[in-house]
Parts: sequence; C-alpha cells; structure tokens
Amino acid sequence: MDPFSDVLNLLSARSYATAGLSAGNHWAMSFPGYNGLKFIFIKKGMFWFRLEAEPEWTQLSEGQGLALTRYARFLMATDVNIPPAESSEKKRPRVNETVNYGGDENLLLAGKMEIDLTSSDILLNGLPLVLHFNTQTDDSSALCTLMSLFFREKVANKPGSVQACDYLMHLIMIEVLRSGYEKSSEGCVVIDKFSDARINKVLSAIHQEPENNWSLLELATISGMSRAGFSKKFREVTGLTPLLYLTNWRMRLASKSLRYTRESVKLICFKLGYSSESTFSSAFKRVYGVAPRIYRDQHFQAGLKKTIKA
Repeated sequence: MDPFSDVLNLLSARSYATAGLSAGNHWAMSFPGYNGLKFIFIKKGMFWFRLEAEPEWTQLSEGQGLALTRYARFLMATDVNIPPAESSEKKRPRVNETVNYGGDENLLLAGKMEIDLTSSDILLNGLPLVLHFNTQTDDSSALCTLMSLFFREKVANKPGSVQACDYLMHLIMIEVLRSGYEKSSEGCVVIDKFSDARINKVLSAIHQEPENNWSLLELATISGMSRAGFSKKFREVTGLTPLLYLTNWRMRLASKSLRYTRESVKLICFKLGYSSESTFSSAFKRVYGVAPRIYRDQHFQAGLKKTIKA
C-alpha cells in the first residue's frame, strides 16, 4: 500500500453519494456544515456558492464543483437576491435520489467523505477550506470520466447502483484531494512527502512495519541517501525528524486502536514495537497529553465500552 493510501486507511476514510438537488432560477438555501469532506458538482445549469461567514459569492457552472475540507456552514443559490431558506425547513421527497426544489433548470450532485477527525490534520493540513475543481480542463480527464460514470449510475438506478455510486464517489474524492494538493498555493506537506520518491520509500517502510525498531541508518539506506542528507531532506519534506515521524505514526495507530477496538493497552504496546508498557505510555502521553487508559476512557466509541478490558 502506498503512503497516501495508508493515511486514508488510518482515517477510515469512506465516501458516500448523497442526494442530487434540482432547482429553478429563483432559489436560495442555507446548509449546515459537515464534519468531514463535503463534495458538490454542477451537472446542469449554474449555481452560486458562498460560505456563510464570507460575503463573496462564487459562480459555479456546468462541469465545475468544489469540496469543503472542514466544517463550515454555506449557502447555495440560483438567485442571490432572495433570502435563503434553511435546508432543514424545506424537506422535499426524493425522486431517483434527487430532491427537487421547484424546477429542473439547474442540477447538482453531492457526496461526502467520512474521516476520523482525531487525526484529520495529517490529511487536511495545507489545504484550503474550499477546493475548487473543473472537469472540463485538459488536466482533469480522470475526474471527468469518473463524474460521467457516477451520473450514469445515478440516473440508471439499476441493481447495485447505490454501492457503485459510493465507490465512484470515493474515487472522485481522492482525485479532488490530489488536485487540491497539487494546486494549493501554500504547498502541502502531505503531497510533498508522498510525491518525493526517496521519502516515499521510507514512509512506506514505516507504515508497513511500525513495530520495527528502525534506526536512522536503516531508514537512510532505504532512501538511498547518506544519514545526514536523508535527515535533512526528511525534515524539509515532513517537518519532523525520521524517528519523531515514526513515533507520531505509532501514536496515531495507538489512538485509533484505543478508540475503536477492545485490544488491551499491553497488546497495542507490543504490536507497535514497544518492549515495555511504561515506555509506550510515556510516548503516548507526550503526544496526547494523557496516559493511554485515560485517553481510552475519554474517547472510546459508544457501544463497545461495556465490553472493554484495559
């Protein structure tokens, strides 16, 4: 598995197609934020978009779209001069998974990606709140193909279409994220470290065998660089020393296990390569501020807690 896929797997990233929305030329609506990634694509006509906290509207035409990378309330409209209704106040029935708000001149498709918000910084740092994309440019052929397949499945409503749309939405979200990393004016640590071939090899090794007692020399050898050159390059790309990155990756894995599994702290400790529980607990506390057992008590997911054995 490549390092970017490792991160998506760590975050339990899962995408879903949500309802399409059609509207006439005199419509406006306010939408709540979403704790994950929200995707909007204009299939037909034109919509205006703006964040609730900002005054400027952005026009989105057919073939254009955006992804919201963090929680934020927003507005969509075909007429910016009318007061927006709250989406919760205007529930409409779905026809072929599309909600109609009084017209079919304009049509958008929506989706979402659920991620583990506790470690979402590893994926989202460096990305703007709103990622814009256009499927009609030369460098977006893959996204254009995926959107065409997605819409075909959406309207066909054949057996298995819901599952197919969810899988396609996941591919679409990954493609949008790739595009966002590549175009971000701030640059992005995530895409930098995943696109550098030498650092990529090292990240793959760390991700595949976090339990290994990696030395700086071993990691430098994997990269094909000298220890000094590797250490400098690794820090430039990731912002961390190699061994600190290893520790942080282990702690992210530990955090996920503590929140979502029944595994004992001792088992998690040994699975991540620590020879003693006290050493593991000290490392965990440095990253998360509390001991593993306290962290589990604070964050363990509802429904499993009754059966946990620390």
